Amino acid sequence: MFIITSICIVVLIVLYLHGKKQAINNLPKDKQILFTVRLDNISLIENDSVGDDWKFEADINGIKVKQDESVQVLVNPTDKLNFNVKAEELDKIPDVGTNNTSKDVTQLNLSEKNLYSTEVTVKENKGRYIGNTAKWKFDWIISRKINLSDVVRNIF
Repeated sequence: MFIITSICIVVLIVLYLHGKKQAINNLPKDKQILFTVRLDNISLIENDSVGDDWKFEADINGIKVKQDESVQVLVNPTDKLNFNVKAEELDKIPDVGTNNTSKDVTQLNLSEKNLYSTEVTVKENKGRYIGNTAKWKFDWIISRKINLSDVVRNIF
């Protein structure tokens, strides 16, 4: 009895792993896809005397996200993931930079984590350093999420 139970468990595990792989790799034509998007890091690339105190804003498809935070994004296979980032230097007259970029869902590797970066440049708008710039990079991690029903549908 133990041997039969062990064999059944192994077969179920193999079927589950096969179904999961198939579900992740298949891009459904008529069903929405769930992604987890993480704003992994915000880093300074360069700062030519623009300022030292900063605040940041970011969203993915209109969903606000903070550094080290993940959000769930539900999209159609023909949609894009829209990344909007903002860096603001905090002083009496703030200097602000924004960037809006997008990535087609069809360009993503569905079976692996996707790394994507967006950059924003902030230009000094007043004072003796007018015209100088600071550049920030926002690093994103995008991965597909599947549920058990997707796995079961793709076993056979």
